[in-house]
Amino acid sequence: LVAFRRLAPDRSELEFAHALLRANFWDGGDPSSDEFYRGLAVQLGLDPETFVETMHTDEARDGALYDFALARQLGADAFPRLYLQTREDYLHLIAKGYSPFERVQAIIDKILQ
Repeated sequence: LVAFRRLAPDRSELEFAHALLRANFWDGGDPSSDEFYRGLAVQLGLDPETFVETMHTDEARDGALYDFALARQLGADAFPRLYLQTREDYLHLIAKGYSPFERVQAIIDKILQ
């Protein structure tokens, strides 16, 4: 995710997360291999070698450690979890585990009122 943020800063992280989860859980890819991420990069229109090189930088490692620390701080102990970050940089927990779209939409609408 950190490499995607760096190489495609104007694109949604959800795009990468969706591709990653699909490649892992649907297609049975091995996320411990560089080849897995090369394939994701190609799928997302990014240079695969640059993507993998960026993944292996200290900056990417530090960014990933920060993301994991933030997840622990938020108590993200279930998958999936959905948060909404408001302009005030406050994170609202929207869903823990599966939630139907209608419920998620209602919670988001209430927060944004």
